[in-house]
Amino acid sequence: MHFLLHYLAVHFLFMARVLLNFQVHLHGTLPINGAVIASNHQSAIDGILILALVPNTVFVFRKSLFISHFLINSEMIPVGGATNWLNRSKQTPYNKNICIFPEGGRYESTEDIKYRSGVVVIARNTFRKIYPVAMNTGTIWGRYLLLPKLSAINNMIHVSFLPAMTCNGDLDILERSIKTAVCQIENGNTMHKQI
Repeated sequence: MHFLLHYLAVHFLFMARVLLNFQVHLHGTLPINGAVIASNHQSAIDGILILALVPNTVFVFRKSLFISHFLINSEMIPVGGATNWLNRSKQTPYNKNICIFPEGGRYESTEDIKYRSGVVVIARNTFRKIYPVAMNTGTIWGRYLLLPKLSAINNMIHVSFLPAMTCNGDLDILERSIKTAVCQIENGNTMHKQI
């Protein structure tokens, strides 16, 4: 199931690049395995991008999401209801990364949303480093849109993998580092390599 999700993510990204001329620019170093990836969440394609870039990744997701019906029997980690997401996180093999969106949902970069503590709780209890990730996907593919913005054709998506933090990382520092990087990306202050 996980291989199929990665395969679909890579092909979705390829089709978006071919049909819509999206360019994906990568900043920083991708985690290999055993990390907690903490990314801002502006768009429906955020998870697809991370899964395409870092194939050995499982996601923490809200059980109420429509897509959760397809993911519930996979390696993904549901939150909500009677699920024990922390135990599922601890049972995730160390050769897999765990991705979580600390805002708890999709938000515009201009909204001042406090990050939830789940990312730090998972990192501390699984002894994994936290890799903060900042993306500008909301400028291209809106928060609730099923299709990209027409003005987004020929635009660039920037994905910045920031330096790793220890498993005892501070939530406020994590939040500040991601939000600062998102602002830098949206203001055009980036160093990148195109993929």
